[in-house]
Amino acid sequence: VAWSQAFCLPFSRVILAVATGNEDVTGFWSKMTALNDLKWYDTFFFLIGAILSFADAVTDAFTVTEYYKENHRRWFKWGVVFMIAPCLLFAVVSMLIDESLRELTDILRTILFTLNPFSPAWASFKAFLLCLKNFKKLWRGEDIDCEDHEIDNVNRLIRYVKLAPFTETIIESVPQFIIQLYAANVQEEPVIK
Repeated sequence: VAWSQAFCLPFSRVILAVATGNEDVTGFWSKMTALNDLKWYDTFFFLIGAILSFADAVTDAFTVTEYYKENHRRWFKWGVVFMIAPCLLFAVVSMLIDESLRELTDILRTILFTLNPFSPAWASFKAFLLCLKNFKKLWRGEDIDCEDHEIDNVNRLIRYVKLAPFTETIIESVPQFIIQLYAANVQEEPVIK
């Protein structure tokens, strides 16, 4: 009983606050979500994530270009599909993270930002710059000071940086898994002798 009260009460308060629009609780929740979780070593994780995300998008583009040059139209089409599919999910993830999207211009700006293969790389690079700017505070274990109007943007950025690469990994792993299952099923030689 004590565990269920300790676990469920905060979440029920947040759900109630979101449903009723009570900004006291939701504002507190958003301040505590991602910004206070940053550590000094996240600076390097964000930099490595930005480099890898950028390299992934570039190598995907080069691979698709090679398929097109070699007249492999089917592989070209599948490559483009699996370059675009994560981008669609980036837009969905971004829309789910951002509760403040009310106007059509904000929604369109968010969709245009996230509807490209480089959006996780750019978001990771922005998070890297934020951590680099506040590296001394993070090193000392202090919280990053942000203006009240910036807290939501920073939390949204950090959550997006955490969710977008995960989404991309899942979407790009599915075709590999299917190809490996197919290869294992049609393989003529037994794997274990």
